[in-house]
Amino acid sequence: AMSNMREMFLANGFDDFLAKPMEIPKLNDIMERWIPQGKREKGEGSAQNLKSAAFPAEREENIEEAAGGPRIKGLDVARGIAMTGGTEEGYMDVLEIFCQDAEERLEKLSEAPDDIGLASFTIQVHALKSASASIGASETSRLAAELESAGKSGQLDFIRENLAAFTENLTELTGRIKRVLDEYANGSHE
Repeated sequence: AMSNMREMFLANGFDDFLAKPMEIPKLNDIMERWIPQGKREKGEGSAQNLKSAAFPAEREENIEEAAGGPRIKGLDVARGIAMTGGTEEGYMDVLEIFCQDAEERLEKLSEAPDDIGLASFTIQVHALKSASASIGASETSRLAAELESAGKSGQLDFIRENLAAFTENLTELTGRIKRVLDEYANGSHE
């Protein structure tokens, strides 16, 4: 969101504002501020659970060690966990959905659009930009943002020159995520 959007919404009667990509801890803070104490219920996503998220130990080439714990190559796992609810289990569920969605969208991005397909193309890369940011895939999100910008401004040459690198990046990322999800489902994450 642009820097002055918060002020604009608040000046027009909104009680609060949270920009995308939305971080669950920030959403929780806003909800705690506006939902009266007597109307709140603590569930699995309570603040305590959000602070105690763990992640599987390092394994194979899909994981690399980083300050603050292991991560899947191409992902900032700590950020992804925070953005998707604060738990490892929730993050893994979101990663599975991300992979399914990305594979469906990759089919639609198999070749550069023409003038007629440009609007649809821009919608597809916008969705991938946002979803990638939410799981902590900042490089993939950045590449999608560049393609989205090119789509909005009708830069078909830029799209033709960069689409293959983006789809290759996304294909490799989903492959690494799926291998880790398989390991996680088979119980080899402990």
